[in-house]
Amino acid sequence: MIEAAQHWARCHLDDFDDQSAFIAQLYASGAPPEIIAEHEAEQAEEHADFIYNDDEAEIITLFLRLENRWQIVPTFGGLFYQGVDAAFAIKLLELRPPTGAVLDVIDDLLLMEAAAKAKLNEILNRRAEEKNGK
Repeated sequence: MIEAAQHWARCHLDDFDDQSAFIAQLYASGAPPEIIAEHEAEQAEEHADFIYNDDEAEIITLFLRLENRWQIVPTFGGLFYQGVDAAFAIKLLELRPPTGAVLDVIDDLLLMEAAAKAKLNEILNRRAEEKNGK
């Protein structure tokens, strides 16, 4: 679940380094194959999808349904992701057939929210520092 939330956060803010031009330069300059392979592996790992268990499908689906329900707070340093709209999440849960596991789903949602929020704000802070020349 945590990997899924962090993957979503990186995709949401398009925080992937594209090393394809650099890898092409390595090929053109005749770099050793092991160096090229290392950079290609890094590129593939960075763009890899996340893996989840079947029992995590419901919470990941709920998390993705909340994609447009993030509360964002403007600050002097830029934007800050505060979290998802929990009230809306609860309404979505109330619409599904009762299974007795609502609290487990909410707990899982909070874990995913925390992971995504940390990644989103980490990316925004890094970009702000880069913009300010730090």
